[in-house]
Amino acid sequence: MEEMQNIPTMPGQKPAGKMGLILAIIIVIILAVVIWMFPSGSNEKTPAPLGEESATTTVEMQNDTTEAINQELESIDLGDLNKEFESIDVDLQNL
Repeated sequence: MEEMQNIPTMPGQKPAGKMGLILAIIIVIILAVVIWMFPSGSNEKTPAPLGEESATTTVEMQNDTTEAINQELESIDLGDLNKEFESIDVDLQNL
């Protein structure tokens, strides 16, 4: 046990614990700067010209109806899922 605690280091070489701490601090600083420079939660919008705001609101409200959402869901083509899963079923049965 005594031998493992006295691990020799090269002159000028820092122990791994201090180096890891310094590296972690540098990474945190870089992340903080990036987040500060490019905020993702910015709620600031450029004001829309008069008259356009109500038109976009009406379009959004029309597309939010249950009927519009159901039509969109029905128009999605999933293909033949049973055919696609047949090869997976065969592979699973071979295991």
